[in-house]
Amino acid sequence: MNNSIYYNRISDIVRRDELISSALFRARELNLPNWWLVGGCIRDVVWSNLMFGDCDYSIINDIDIVYFDPSQESKYIDDKLEYDLGGLHGVRWSVKNQYRMHVHNKDIRYINIVDAVYKFPETISTICFSLTPSGDIISFNCYGFEDLFNMRFRPTPYFLKNSTRESFHTRVKAKGWTAKWPNATISH
Repeated sequence: MNNSIYYNRISDIVRRDELISSALFRARELNLPNWWLVGGCIRDVVWSNLMFGDCDYSIINDIDIVYFDPSQESKYIDDKLEYDLGGLHGVRWSVKNQYRMHVHNKDIRYINIVDAVYKFPETISTICFSLTPSGDIISFNCYGFEDLFNMRFRPTPYFLKNSTRESFHTRVKAKGWTAKWPNATISH
């Protein structure tokens, strides 16, 4: 399948899914600069829809929102946003200003949101969705949609440049992803 077919399928799932749709609208209300919904929430909703036709939100660990704001580096701001957001369908929020996350990740400073997302550990975590001011869903990703639709955990080239395949395998297992998704594969 080519990327446009994958994009159409994931966009349809995102539009129809109550959790992701609600999360996008709630995140837009925060007025954060250059914000995106990323990570495991997207993976879990898409894989649940592909396997079961819908999603049991209890399997989702959190709703990841990333943004890029050089005007503030305080973790307190992110913590307050998470607290203020509360939960959505019983799922907690994780809000991270990628401008400051290079310190946590022991990396060089990220120059923008795309640079930060490009350096995520897993290819499927780099799939991002946001809303325009008029409510249109927009997306970008750094490594395509193929790994998502093939239920494959694959390290990003950046992760492998700075770590080992074994550490990636250990990361995936430690997060409990192989137990949650026994049909998924880990690719190196």
